[in-house]
Amino acid sequence: MRFSVLPISVVVCCAVVASRSLSWAIANDADQCLNGSADERIAACTRAIDSGRLQGNELAAAYGNRGAAYKDKGDSSRAIADLNEAIRLDPRDAEAYRNRGIAHRLNGDLDRAIENHTEAIRIDPNFARAYNARGFAYRYKGDIDRAIADFDEAIRLDPKYVFAYNNRCWAYGDRGESERALADCNMAIQLDPKYAMAYLNRGLTYADIGDDDRAIADFDEAIRLDANLGLAYLFRGLAKLEKGDDAGGNADIAKAKELDPNVDTLFTNVDTLFTRPAGKNNEDMTRMPVRRQ
Repeated sequence: MRFSVLPISVVVCCAVVASRSLSWAIANDADQCLNGSADERIAACTRAIDSGRLQGNELAAAYGNRGAAYKDKGDSSRAIADLNEAIRLDPRDAEAYRNRGIAHRLNGDLDRAIENHTEAIRIDPNFARAYNARGFAYRYKGDIDRAIADFDEAIRLDPKYVFAYNNRCWAYGDRGESERALADCNMAIQLDPKYAMAYLNRGLTYADIGDDDRAIADFDEAIRLDANLGLAYLFRGLAKLEKGDDAGGNADIAKAKELDPNVDTLFTNVDTLFTRPAGKNNEDMTRMPVRRQ
């Protein structure tokens, strides 16, 4: 079964927060600015910035971490404003460029996203997460070959980088190379057996090659690991409908809409969801960009 979906920008999970070393006097604020939830980080970083105690790279770090928190909340405008200030204060901050690139991508400005990720790589050529983020942006732009090349480099630099394997699985799936896609999703699951998104992507790959039973099993596991993963309910529901389980399929789709009322807008045409074209996936019409960074 092949699922046809619109390529829209969906943020499913937060990117990794900058791991900055701060020597602030208020230890609790320093810790929360680095390691709390997005709201906790924003509040703690704001207190640190407003305290007037920070200068230079420490002030840059506070702006950078607050910008990363705004990015994780999907507030790309505030994220970019803070990351602009972080980069002004510390032009060698590769992590700030990476995060600003992601924020530009969330705004739909893929060229600026790629420019920022490229600058992060120029500053730190061994920055695996910058390669991964740039590959993600290339995928959104439809340049699958460059996306895969960047995921390759991210994995070369960090052979246990689970998100890069998962993203390369997705990219190989877009290119119709199901065996390579399965190998990468399998590796992502081997590295992190609790990574729900890897099961979702492997399920989509099984669906692409018509193995609906294995697809449903992977969607089951994704849901077991993350009961709020609406896309897993959606794709499991569609797979069940394909197998003739109307009650089960409709129940899953209803649950997906409960978790995300806009989920049904992903599809181009509900009457053609289950068509299996001969040949490779259409890169603009097949996969949902839901992979974590």
